[in-house]
Amino acid sequence: METLAPRVRTGPSSGVVHLLIGVPIALVIGLAGPISFVGWFLTALVHEMGHCAAALFFGSFAVPAIRLDGHAAAVHSDPSLIAQIVIWAVLGGLAWRFRGRRALLVTLAVAAALYPLFAFTRGREIVHLLAGHLSELAFATLFFWQAMTGRFTKTEAERPFYAALGWLWMGGAIVLFGSLAFSESSREWYLANGSFGLENDLVRVARMFKTSLPAVALPMLLL
Repeated sequence: METLAPRVRTGPSSGVVHLLIGVPIALVIGLAGPISFVGWFLTALVHEMGHCAAALFFGSFAVPAIRLDGHAAAVHSDPSLIAQIVIWAVLGGLAWRFRGRRALLVTLAVAAALYPLFAFTRGREIVHLLAGHLSELAFATLFFWQAMTGRFTKTEAERPFYAALGWLWMGGAIVLFGSLAFSESSREWYLANGSFGLENDLVRVARMFKTSLPAVALPMLLL
């Protein structure tokens, strides 16, 4: 006897509904007492994954360090020149391998061309520092897309939760960047509350560019 899989309704109209349902779920995950720890942990995990991915891409061994009392960081080694050369060669080899697929070829070729400009300069550290927040935005975008389209989901019930996590990460980023751009008290709090006693990412980026914290936070807000 044939078993019919549940139909998943897709399309813009159903996607908007799932996005709206995701808003109160995100507020509960992000703000509701003990449950908010779950929201913080998921955000920290995605954030540190971004740092680790950037470090690995530039030839450093990296692991996330997340402590249950609210501290998180990515621990990474100094970059290995051999690893960097291998990664650079792999990018070039993949560009040649997929030369028949124009979009992929362009992406890989640009990555291979830009790689030494970052891997062998201080640009590597800037990318590493921004990668945590960029990872949150990337995952939020991906999860919004899944909530809107229903791709890679089996039931309707999954889609609001994808939307909720998207709102959790995107909303958290908007609040953080907005407050750092326009609130002096928020900047004072951010300067004094780095995990493990370290400076927060955007503070270090501002120092590297020899500019102010709002000058870094505002472009991130616009992004």
